Amino acid sequence: MSNQNHSGSGDNIAGDKHEHYYHNGSKTINKEELKKSCTEHYLQNFKTISLLIEDDKKPIDDIYVNLAIIKEEKEKDIKDPSKLLDRDKIINSYEEIYKPKEPIAIEKLIEKSSKFNSAKALIYGKAGIGKTTFCKHIAYRWAKGELYSEFDNIVYIALREWKEDGLESIIKKIYFEEKHQNEAIEIDQSKTLFLFDGYDELSETSLLHGAIKKYNLQNYIITSRPYGYRKSDFDVNEVFETIGFTDENVTAYIDKFFQEQKHKTNLQNFLKQNINIRHIAYIPLMLEMICSLWREKAKNNQSFLSPMTMTELYSEVIEYVFFEYSETNNTAYIQEREDEIFNYLGKIAFEGLKRQVIVLDKSIIKEKKEFFVDYVLKTGFLKSDRKHRNPLMNSYQFPHLTFQECFSALYVSKLSKEEISEVIREYKFYPYMQVFFAFLGGLIDDKEWFLLEIESEPKDLAGFYQILFTINCLSEIHIGSLINSSIETKINQEITYWIELLCDDKNRIGNSNLYIQFRNFFDRLKNIPLWLNKSTSDSIIKVIEDIHNEFNIPMRERLVEDYFIYFIKNNNFIEISILDKLLNN
Repeated sequence: MSNQNHSGSGDNIAGDKHEHYYHNGSKTINKEELKKSCTEHYLQNFKTISLLIEDDKKPIDDIYVNLAIIKEEKEKDIKDPSKLLDRDKIINSYEEIYKPKEPIAIEKLIEKSSKFNSAKALIYGKAGIGKTTFCKHIAYRWAKGELYSEFDNIVYIALREWKEDGLESIIKKIYFEEKHQNEAIEIDQSKTLFLFDGYDELSETSLLHGAIKKYNLQNYIITSRPYGYRKSDFDVNEVFETIGFTDENVTAYIDKFFQEQKHKTNLQNFLKQNINIRHIAYIPLMLEMICSLWREKAKNNQSFLSPMTMTELYSEVIEYVFFEYSETNNTAYIQEREDEIFNYLGKIAFEGLKRQVIVLDKSIIKEKKEFFVDYVLKTGFLKSDRKHRNPLMNSYQFPHLTFQECFSALYVSKLSKEEISEVIREYKFYPYMQVFFAFLGGLIDDKEWFLLEIESEPKDLAGFYQILFTINCLSEIHIGSLINSSIETKINQEITYWIELLCDDKNRIGNSNLYIQFRNFFDRLKNIPLWLNKSTSDSIIKVIEDIHNEFNIPMRERLVEDYFIYFIKNNNFIEISILDKLLNN
């Protein structure tokens, strides 16, 4: 290790094997000290998982269940990969690509993403899918000597915490005390794996891809929501998707969560009988909330609504946290101003959402500052890593981005129809607002007006994004309660249109693009209890017959047949006896 001084601005890199970050005349934190600090941090802080609803923590080994990770196959006909997923542009056509994939075990992730002696991977997954827990699990198992022993060090960085400093500064901020902040850091580049968690939550994306380029980082895993990145931002060898839990994972999680067998059995039976809740239980965050609420309700001999939407689940969680937290912390007086508090939370949440920031600071928290300190901060919904004497000098964030989206929707749902219309027109084609709009559909009082409003101008020129956007909102609405049947008619027309495309000899399911659109369309639609008319049902039966009766048929078409069958069985649009007779011919 060299102690020589370097003049000039910026950090200097020396050596082929080791990277040295220097500050003139400063001491250097060597790689052994960095490893020791990281290891201690993981063993101490990542040993347990903080549950969103409860104050207690659970050992990560007791509660963690492996996510299903799948490899994204490269498409040869993609001319500009930067256009696949772009946080900076409005989506004018549906581009959430589902490609043929293969499952990957966590132990094989580095091997599968290695090329030319470097491991560079991007892992994307939707909100609440468990990306952060996944990263912390990797770091914790490495610290225990159970995973990725080929690396001398793993450096985990939650990108939401990275504001404007350089890479070495954020590392020192996380892993070292104040007295070390002016020291340089030595990193063995070839033996260090960086875990960059939450690219979509990074306030300034140039921080990361600038650091990757500046320091020539060789080994890293980046996580993001699907909308949160451009593939041109950084170089990766492989792209993976986390798709949440399988049926087996859900069973294993419930088994680990509850001690009493009756709770395990009762919840499993409930999920089998309630398709909507079973569907969202594949998302780890949702399953955690389902399990926590189930246990609380069981104490009072209560049960869930049936059927239940994601919005209803979050609404129950928010009410529970609000009252439980205030009772526990002797601040029950805030309960009298619940509506005012929730409106304030929603207003600052929505302002942050529009700016695409999750860290809420004094630039957003500008109104009713005394009310914010005396009431809003007493709810338990806003967390801060900094403990400044003046609370208004701290930055805050919700426990999870989905809570920010839910509070945002709650606030917007109380606005005038003119104001809501303006929000719809301005933001409905932005991918990062889709969860917000789903919540808005579940929370708004006049749901028929809302559904008609999102169907109005402006519309997607390609057409397909519009219907998926509508389905996204419909998933949070009990459609049987609606009086106006125009939405159901619209969905039937769209389904029939896509089915007719499948039946057309020129557009057989072997067509990759059509298959991708079809699969995603039905994947979103399958849990919405729409009544399909006879024309649509007949079209579905025709496709099943065509596929089933052909002997040498591509595997892709067999998968489509499976989708049809799953869709029909879950929603009972066709009598099961007719379906069984059809398939047994």
